[in-house]
Amino acid sequence: MVTGKTRYWRAGAVCDVIEDGVDGLLVTFGDVASLANALRAMLDAPVWAVEMGLRGREKVLQEYTWARQYDHLRVLTDQVMRESK
Repeated sequence: MVTGKTRYWRAGAVCDVIEDGVDGLLVTFGDVASLANALRAMLDAPVWAVEMGLRGREKVLQEYTWARQYDHLRVLTDQVMRESK
């Protein structure tokens, strides 16, 4: 997503990051027909596909920085330490 390219898959935590049709397309792994439909939709609407990719890039740059991830990890670590006492 950080590259600004539209992504299309449905697996694990990816579903928590990508909002289907907004900043990428979610396609179930192994579902060839669904993948073909997603690719066809992007080919038929290239401006939309580029816009999704750019929205995905913006999301990653805002929400998934090292600093933000560190802050989340620190909060979780502090919480675990408090609960273990």
